[in-house]
Amino acid sequence: MTDTAILCIDDSSTTRKLVSYALTQRGHKVMEAPDGATGLALMAEHRPSLVLLDLVLPDTDGFALVSPLRDRAGEADTTIIAFSGFITNLDEARLAAAGFDDVIGKPIDPDRLVALIEARLSNGMAMADDFGAKKTVVVADDDPLQLKLLRIGMEQHGFEVVTARDGAEALERARACSPDAIVADVMMPRLDGFELAVAIRQEPELRDLPVLLVTSSYTEDADRRLAKASGATDLVIRTPNLTEVLRALRETLERPAPVTSMPVSSLERERMCRVVNQLERQVALNSGLAQRNSTLSAELAVLTRVSELVLENQSLETALDEALTACFDAGGISVGALYLLGENDEISVRTLQSESDWGIEDLTSFFGHEDVLRRCIAAGAPQHIPSPVSPLGVTEDLLAKCGAHGVLVIPLSYLGQAQGALVMFSRRRELYRPEWMTFSQAIANQISQVLALGAAFEERKRAEQVAIERTAFLDALLEQAPDVVLYLDPDAIVQYASRSVVLPKGVDGGDVTDLCVGSVAERFRGRLEEVLGSGESASWEETYRGRGRTEVSFWWKMGPVRQHDEVTGVVILARDISEKKATDARMVVADRMASVGMIAAGVAHEINNPMQSLVVNVDLVLAELKQLAKRAGVSPDIIEALEDARDAGTRIRTIVRDLRVFSRVEKETREPVNVGRLLDSTLRIARNELRERARVRTDYANIPAAYGSEARLGQVFLNLIINAAHAIPPGHGDENTIEISAKVVDEQLVVSVADSGTGIPEELQDQVFMPFFTTKPAGVGTGLGLSICHRIVLSLGGELTFESRPGRTVFRVTLPLAPEDETPLPSPMKAPSATKRCRVLVVDDEALVRKSVERSLGRSHEVVTASSAVEALALLRKGPRFNVALCDLMMPSMNGRELFEQMKVLDAELAARTIFVTGGSFTRWVSAFLETVPNHRLEKPFDVEVLRVVVDSLVS
Repeated sequence: MTDTAILCIDDSSTTRKLVSYALTQRGHKVMEAPDGATGLALMAEHRPSLVLLDLVLPDTDGFALVSPLRDRAGEADTTIIAFSGFITNLDEARLAAAGFDDVIGKPIDPDRLVALIEARLSNGMAMADDFGAKKTVVVADDDPLQLKLLRIGMEQHGFEVVTARDGAEALERARACSPDAIVADVMMPRLDGFELAVAIRQEPELRDLPVLLVTSSYTEDADRRLAKASGATDLVIRTPNLTEVLRALRETLERPAPVTSMPVSSLERERMCRVVNQLERQVALNSGLAQRNSTLSAELAVLTRVSELVLENQSLETALDEALTACFDAGGISVGALYLLGENDEISVRTLQSESDWGIEDLTSFFGHEDVLRRCIAAGAPQHIPSPVSPLGVTEDLLAKCGAHGVLVIPLSYLGQAQGALVMFSRRRELYRPEWMTFSQAIANQISQVLALGAAFEERKRAEQVAIERTAFLDALLEQAPDVVLYLDPDAIVQYASRSVVLPKGVDGGDVTDLCVGSVAERFRGRLEEVLGSGESASWEETYRGRGRTEVSFWWKMGPVRQHDEVTGVVILARDISEKKATDARMVVADRMASVGMIAAGVAHEINNPMQSLVVNVDLVLAELKQLAKRAGVSPDIIEALEDARDAGTRIRTIVRDLRVFSRVEKETREPVNVGRLLDSTLRIARNELRERARVRTDYANIPAAYGSEARLGQVFLNLIINAAHAIPPGHGDENTIEISAKVVDEQLVVSVADSGTGIPEELQDQVFMPFFTTKPAGVGTGLGLSICHRIVLSLGGELTFESRPGRTVFRVTLPLAPEDETPLPSPMKAPSATKRCRVLVVDDEALVRKSVERSLGRSHEVVTASSAVEALALLRKGPRFNVALCDLMMPSMNGRELFEQMKVLDAELAARTIFVTGGSFTRWVSAFLETVPNHRLEKPFDVEVLRVVVDSLVS
């Protein structure tokens, strides 16, 4: 036989060794794989011609392994044969579908296994000749394996083969197809080979048909003579490769011999004699097999019980104890133990003993030879102690301590992972016998399955517990989440609602569109049909009229639920976004206020620069005219007109400064606030709104400072005063009043704004501080003012309340008082007692401001002006030195702060005597910068005398 590579994939080492030995003797190269992963690796590396594949492997299913094996084989023509002891009719159908080429059932005699494999290999090779071409042969045998071998052998020589399972069926097939020959086994039911030959000779149309009988048992000369007498062409011995059968068939077909037969009566007596003789021989041969079958039956019962324990899903401990008991009872073993590897390879032991007084310490340590036990487990195959071929070394001490004649250690593993070992201690039975080791290995495999399933059950319990905990978590999450979750079927029927408090009672099982009315229901149904049809998510916002509030807004998200690529429902998220929309509206108002503040700051800056020139020049002219009036006649009307112009300028300056409350950048920290001065500024700003509606009465003199934010409180007071004015119809200013007062109550400052307007209806008073609520006509109010005021006062640690009736509404702002040590104290500026002439540097990009300052200081000091910071730096570098600098902060190219940093390097003393001037633009960096330096600062427009006093104070 040609050297051929064969791969045997089987988890039984005994089976692999049997196959390897039988095939190696015939010159084949055999590779062994204990699991699917090893088999795949060997297939990819060696590409064998034939694969014997067990259907049950520790790491995979044999059916699932066929396709990967063929993928690894590539273009190689590999025969894959199922090799199992559990072949059923269902499995045969699956075998064909899975791609197996053939099947061999276990157990099988090695010779017959080799014959079948070699027949398979020969069938796949180029045939030596085709002497059976265009010829038909009927082959008959009651043994399926032998019938398969006969069929393969005939087909590889070109025959068309018709199979029959006994002599009677062979006769029927021969009548039907008129074959060229019949090849039949001798021992068959209904008609044996001898009877078949006789029957053929009695058929007129078949009497000349060659009949070749094949046998493994009828080997005596008398048997051959009986065959000839029956009318058979010949009786040949069955060999593994069918050599004799094919030779005899070839000779018969090429040189047909005359057929003779005995009379039927004589023939029957001779046939019965040969059959009885053969039966006696078979009885003698089978007596040993019967004994072996009895043992195997007992062992099978044990395995069946172990399987039942697993299927009954008992506890792991119960299953192990009963499996060990059944195993030891079957083997006559009185003492045994199960060693299990735990975490960190720690060894634990379960024992079954009735005749021993061993302590648990002895068993756990394997009688002081734990290293021997671990080597047995690592070996992966059953180990008998003692054994002349065992690599375990001297074990006499172990046997002496346990008092056993022999010890059998069967490693346990699952999916290549060592689990421990099953250990049997025997005082009588020979545990090293092959049949007992095979049985023990089977038991160990079952225990491995029990352990694996037990672990799987535990894992399942843990997974179920985790699932229960997660379900509880998800239920709590959905219940507490701000979103409402709905699950609808395709008919819009609610199958689940996360929060029943949001939906009407009994909504589960109802049509969700029943919750909506009118066009809302139609739009909702349209969205639902759109999602179900397209399978795409959709989201939208919708505003509804709600109870107790003007409007409520919801954001909806609707997404498909898919099963097997089919949309089976939708999940809906519903989120109340009313507060978000209110916040967004507040942000719009805040942004608008910031924009107004920026505009106000810009306007203040643009007004203050020319106003500075106007105020200074008017002051200078007025001073000159008053001096001139003492020496010459000057019309008093001119002086009065100039004084009026100066008062107008002063009023403009006050109005611009009042804008500071709304234009400056808000500080993060709170500070003492002069509420009286803040209320004055607010009334001046609101004067136009108040003039035609009511008379204003104030009562807040000599009140302490509050603790808060000047800008934010200014916004609150302005809103309350404007609201009070709008509550009174215009045109009746003399008949209505707005009263603004402040007083200390319980160590808190209470500011009241009262009006004599129409009042707030009682049924609407609960909604006053809600966003978007307003009683003003459309286009007049947004409904956000009081809501924002309420939030501002609360954020400052205060309280905003009101009471209202027709003809009288009072809003009260309660604020914490500023600590006494933080209350701002005015520090009046005093002129120095004496002055000296000095050099003053004036830096401002406004020419009118530079000229007015030069006129104001020119008589007392030498004034040098610069239109930019760059020009000022050039003057400083050129020299001579200046005594005082007057520097505007807001300038193009280089601002006052940047000039100041350069000035500290060039002339530190001048930098310390620099007066900063602002035009009313209170940007963040300006405010931050002025807080970090101790220098004097003046706000445009400033008085001439104030300027002189500040300059003189720096040079005195």
